[in-house]
Amino acid sequence: SRCICRCPRGRWLLGRDDEACGAACERRGWRCTARGLQAHNREVSTLVGLARVVAELGHACRAFDVRFGDGWDVPLLEDVHNDGRCFPSSAGRPAASFSCSTVANASEGVDKRRLCWCEPGDGDEEAAACAA
Repeated sequence: SRCICRCPRGRWLLGRDDEACGAACERRGWRCTARGLQAHNREVSTLVGLARVVAELGHACRAFDVRFGDGWDVPLLEDVHNDGRCFPSSAGRPAASFSCSTVANASEGVDKRRLCWCEPGDGDEEAAACAA
C-alpha cells in the first residue's frame, strides 16, 4: 500500500522578543527567506489576515498600528501587559524591504515579536522525504 502525505510548504511562527526571523525559523529546524516573506505577505497585510495568523499562533490582536507597513521588522506583535498591538505589513511594499535578519525595533521594556514565514530547512526529515 502507498502512503500519501502532505509535504510541509511553510508556516507562520512568532519569534521571541528581540529575535530575527532567520534565528526564529532556524531554532525550529526551518529557514526564513526574503522571498518567502514576500510571497506570503498578502496573509498579513490586512487587519483581518494578520489577526487570523496571530490567533492561529495563540495570541490576539487587540489594537493595530498601520504606520510602519513598509518597515523591515513587520509584521509584528507588541505585547506589553497583554495589550496585543499588531503591526501589519503593507500590501505593496518593496521587495527590498523584506528581511530575515532584522530584529524588531524594541524600546526598553517593550516586547516586540516578529511574525516569521518559515519554510522547511535542509535538516527537516519530513521535507526531505517529500523531495525524494
